Amino acid sequence: MPTITWDQPASSTVAYVEIKHCATETGTFELLAAIDAKDGDGDWVLSYNDNDHDDTTWYKIRLLNVALVGGPYSIARQAPYDIVTYTTIALVREQLTDLTIDITDTMIRGFIKTAECDMDGIMRYSFKSVFDPSKHGSIQRIVTKMAALDCVKYDIVGQFGVVGAQALIDSLSNDITIGKKELSNIKAINYLRSL
Repeated sequence: MPTITWDQPASSTVAYVEIKHCATETGTFELLAAIDAKDGDGDWVLSYNDNDHDDTTWYKIRLLNVALVGGPYSIARQAPYDIVTYTTIALVREQLTDLTIDITDTMIRGFIKTAECDMDGIMRYSFKSVFDPSKHGSIQRIVTKMAALDCVKYDIVGQFGVVGAQALIDSLSNDITIGKKELSNIKAINYLRSL
């Protein structure tokens, strides 16, 4: 029984959470549930138990206001599910294709979560309620590299040699430094917010 979880919405106008599911990441998603965003006591509802599917199920979520207007659906994810993530496990693994890394999806998910928190701090703003990879690709690219760098550092012994691992670390670090500088600029953040 997968439990889908998400962060508290940044906007107080969120009234509902719509959850869709699919057997595959790229298939046709069907409505699983539309639930109230707050419980009877006015506290945010931050999880949903899917009693009808297993851990291989994929989910997409979006937040809706009282008029049932919402943003785009989130990226397809498997449980445990965070409503908004700036990257995916698959994108992080793509950065590591030349390496043999003994690291689980759960560990990568943790590195992604850390990178997302770091990025929100750098930007002094969170795009978690409005993130769209087609508009905010620069955020996705840097967070992906940040999580990949943590993966390499975690399993540096299992790499293809210290010299090769160091070259990848240097390359990722350079890209991350440039990206962080760009995304710490208030003008850049205001532009991304306007999209």
